[in-house]
Amino acid sequence: MHSRRLRALAALLLFLHLPACTTWRTPGIEPRRFIEEERPVTVRVTRAGNEHVYMTLPVVRGDSLAGVPRNRWGDPDTVVVALRDIETLSEQRFSPAKTIAALALVGAAVLGIVIANSSFVSYGTAPR
Repeated sequence: MHSRRLRALAALLLFLHLPACTTWRTPGIEPRRFIEEERPVTVRVTRAGNEHVYMTLPVVRGDSLAGVPRNRWGDPDTVVVALRDIETLSEQRFSPAKTIAALALVGAAVLGIVIANSSFVSYGTAPR
């Protein structure tokens, strides 16, 4: 029973730390040039009022940036933002440092749980 709970907790902790493995990087070039040259997979567009728009597979179409709404695969709609309305454009990237930190944290949590559970293990019956 304890090992089942331990595995479930370890899986939950690992799942909760997966977003920690990425970071948003703002390129130092204009959005049109960045999209055309780098061809990022996922971007975060910040518009006036600090409004964020997330899109996957962005492309430049005329004077606009268009892409698939993030997490809405199969949706025929696209997100379109005028290039002049973009305050900042950020690319989602893998972060080795955050990944190492997340794995170390999960490992420490699992080790703590194992140690805590081992102190409650009964080895036979208690003396009377």
